[in-house]
Amino acid sequence: MDEYSTANQDYQHQLLYPAIERAAGNSLTDTVSDRKFQEQLIEKIKEYTSTYYKVAYKYKLPTIRIVPFILRLIND
Repeated sequence: MDEYSTANQDYQHQLLYPAIERAAGNSLTDTVSDRKFQEQLIEKIKEYTSTYYKVAYKYKLPTIRIVPFILRLIND
């Protein structure tokens, strides 16, 4: 098993996802139904995640794909 196999998941689930989830949740207003809010939240999270990767790609910013590479550099 690769020692870096969870680095992508850790970054995405511990840093990236909560930030996107908070931004998406804050953008939803006037939603009365919890079910409707959850549905809208899921759609917003997909939209914001896609936007994150588009911006990261356009400006050549680091994404979770290079985390294992960075960890190898740090450990060497």
